[in-house]
Amino acid sequence: MAEAKKCKHCGEWLEEGHQLVKNSKSKVVAFLLAWILGGLGAHKFYLGKSGQGILYLIFCWTFIPSFIAFFEGIIYLTKSDADFAKLYSGVSEPKLDNEKPKKKSYKLVIILLGVVVIILVMLLVIIGNAMEDAEKNKSEAVQKTEISKQEENKASGETAQEKVVAYRELKSYEKSGKTWKSVVIPPKTSQADLIALARELHRKDSKSYFHIFDDDAKFQEYMDWDINYGKVRDKDGKVKTIDQCLDTNYCRTLVQQQKYAYPFPEAWSDKHEIAMINEMLDISGGTMKWKLSSPLGIEIAGL
Repeated sequence: MAEAKKCKHCGEWLEEGHQLVKNSKSKVVAFLLAWILGGLGAHKFYLGKSGQGILYLIFCWTFIPSFIAFFEGIIYLTKSDADFAKLYSGVSEPKLDNEKPKKKSYKLVIILLGVVVIILVMLLVIIGNAMEDAEKNKSEAVQKTEISKQEENKASGETAQEKVVAYRELKSYEKSGKTWKSVVIPPKTSQADLIALARELHRKDSKSYFHIFDDDAKFQEYMDWDINYGKVRDKDGKVKTIDQCLDTNYCRTLVQQQKYAYPFPEAWSDKHEIAMINEMLDISGGTMKWKLSSPLGIEIAGL
């Protein structure tokens, strides 16, 4: 067999008679196929490894072939042309006495590794941001759920209170620049239900004052007395305060004798007036606060 020689122009190996011995497989093409379609085994089919290519196709859904092909592509580029041809093309490169060994180039490998590192860092950053956003969205969803549950519990609690404590509104009236409202509740209402009702009434109308009764038989007399508290009937028959009377001494005497224009239904009030919602001085803070109290002004509960 004739000794093979290299062409001085192109560097390819020549058989006797100057026939070119070509390398049918390109390591660059193998690299590209490994990185782009490596999960499907494209580089294996290209290099004639059909059995391995079929295995890659079978297990492509696991992404393991893609992971392996990524490193195989790098290996292809790091091999010399002679080694690559020997492994994948069946061509062996004869050794010449006067030929100097090629220096392996590591620059391309370093560049590729750098690119890989950058890509991995970018992926980690993207995944980290995605996880942070997902955690934030999850936290917001949990908060919304908690708020929704609280609102539902509050609404159900209010509905329960309305069902437990039935009440009926009476006439409202103005006195000394204040709006007084009155309600009637069932007799023998428990103190817990009374407090719950007072908070419900104050929640619905936080600026009005309330009288709470368990009977309304003499409510009109009570309202007339409360509106005209301290007034008497003057000699002309009109309801007046002492300073408005024609004869102040006469009116003063009526007050001393408690002969008011509208008598106080004391017996009925003592029995049926249950409580009041009123502004009272808070001793601890020295400020006025809304409270539920007895008709005599004894605090029952804060509102």
